[in-house]
Amino acid sequence: MPATAKLIPPLTIDLALHASPLFTLLVDFFIFEPKFSKIYVHKAAPAAIVVYSICYASFVEYCATFNGSCEFLVFPAAHGILTPVLLAL
Repeated sequence: MPATAKLIPPLTIDLALHASPLFTLLVDFFIFEPKFSKIYVHKAAPAAIVVYSICYASFVEYCATFNGSCEFLVFPAAHGILTPVLLAL
């Protein structure tokens, strides 16, 4: 296979890697987790989401340095957008 060819996994493998963990975590969350206090919902949870989002975006940018570009982005409109603008989206 040429080095420039894109490797696209079959849908069943893609769903096994992404959808099944999602549904498992959702079931775990809704069945086994205790109810959160209002302070946690309004202060700690948004802070955790922001920290996680920044870490995830940084990891994606780090991985993109190995690929040489951001061609893996799902949204075609995101190609060519500067990193701060992409992070703001």
